[in-house]
Amino acid sequence: MREPTNQFYNFRQENQEVFIQAIPDARRYRPERKDLAIIMRIRNERFPTHYFCVCAGLGEWGTSGATYYLATHWEQLYKEFKTDNFAILVEVDVGSDTSASRIAALRHTITDG
Repeated sequence: MREPTNQFYNFRQENQEVFIQAIPDARRYRPERKDLAIIMRIRNERFPTHYFCVCAGLGEWGTSGATYYLATHWEQLYKEFKTDNFAILVEVDVGSDTSASRIAALRHTITDG
């Protein structure tokens, strides 16, 4: 999440409030009766032919749901994003990782050179 190629989302906390914040516009995504998670693929700048893949939630159901979503939608994500860096947000019903649904997405086209 701290890689320079992450131009998408960060986890934030202010006082007792935890949320996911979009980097481009500072929009805050707050969990309201559902858990939230990030699925992200970003290029590893130290090894440009390799990528980092992140499945991380605000809570355990978000993380589990993000992993489930990636496992069941990886072909669709590959077709949509090909070699671009990308991140999507999913919301997940607590207690049901199979309920993960996409609520937002960001991409950044990778250019060599």
